[in-house]
Amino acid sequence: MAAVCAVAVSPLDTVVATGSKDKTVRLWLPTIEGRSTMIKGHCGPVRTVAFSPDGERLLTGSDDKTLKGWDVGSEKFLFTLSGHLNWVRSGEFNDDGRLIVSGSDDKTICLWDSERHYCIHQFTEIIGMVACTRFHPDGHCIGSCGSDQCIQIWDIRCKMLIQHYTVTEGWVHSLCFHPSGDFMISTCDDATLRVWDLREGRMLYMLRGHEGPTTCAEFSKTGEYFASGSSDEHVMIWQSNFSDSCCTHPGPLAMTLYTTHSDIKCSNVPSCQNETCEHDSQMEEDFQSDVPVNDNGIIRQPPKLSKIHKTSKGDKFMESSNNGITTKAQLYNTKQCEDMIEYSYGLDNELGTFETTLKHIVNQLDVLTQTIVLFEERLSQTEDKLVTFGNKGLAINEYHAP
Repeated sequence: MAAVCAVAVSPLDTVVATGSKDKTVRLWLPTIEGRSTMIKGHCGPVRTVAFSPDGERLLTGSDDKTLKGWDVGSEKFLFTLSGHLNWVRSGEFNDDGRLIVSGSDDKTICLWDSERHYCIHQFTEIIGMVACTRFHPDGHCIGSCGSDQCIQIWDIRCKMLIQHYTVTEGWVHSLCFHPSGDFMISTCDDATLRVWDLREGRMLYMLRGHEGPTTCAEFSKTGEYFASGSSDEHVMIWQSNFSDSCCTHPGPLAMTLYTTHSDIKCSNVPSCQNETCEHDSQMEEDFQSDVPVNDNGIIRQPPKLSKIHKTSKGDKFMESSNNGITTKAQLYNTKQCEDMIEYSYGLDNELGTFETTLKHIVNQLDVLTQTIVLFEERLSQTEDKLVTFGNKGLAINEYHAP
């Protein structure tokens, strides 16, 4: 028996795959008996498992620095992807199953051809170990995060970084995209969940509720809910509260700067309904600062807690009432009420907001600088080639001259 590092459910809902520190992969039947078959092929702990969109192939990544593909039906080995120089922590198929993205402790991201089994491109402009890589719903971008306390969005067509977000609070363990492609959630060492608006290029909400580092999060298929897990042995189910006007079909992302809406106030803000809670007035004031709005001027309500599952002994299960904030005030004592229900929409004062905005602008300028340097290098290479071709042409003319 060993720790389970990764779990994936087949798109066909017929089998569940797990990767473990005992270097094995298991395929489980979702039945009462819970029967499973073991696949051995890696020489190190298996840290990531992912199914292809059709559910016929399984991708696994390991500390042995490789990714392997398996046929789910026959459980036979299909291929190996070699190229990383350190542990492989993440791997995923794109929507049509023809591409694979992987992230490693060697501080690189690899984009693979799943049919020809070779590396199409390797992203090396990363300063930390890569903990998670995901395809954006539009199919043209990938997201990555890790030990460098940053989140990056890469365009796989031009092989360039197009968005960069700084967290500055320890490892960013995972990220997931809303089905619309407009929003993203990240998990972090500081026990928070961050909701990002990818269209505007800024953070919408910081959600607090977990008491330990948040390690994973995932949206439901419709995007109406998302779940989060933490080292505090709890799983929380949240209601997204993204308005229909914000959730459109996936579209292309663009390089954007960060803005805030500190001048917008919400007069209809939910407050704690627990009569014994001493923090109603303060909480209401907190909710009335920096409330984000969409392009139509509609106020975006923050995600609210729907369910909590405690995974340790003495399991607890509690569902929310109609008001998610009421649930959290009832679930915890009054002194914890304010601490467990904190939605941060910006910094506390104008100076902090101004400093943050400047940092974001500087980050974007760094990206632009890197892009210009890359163009200059390519231009220099092109000029060198033109000079070489010109010299060859001159030499040929001289050789054939009478």
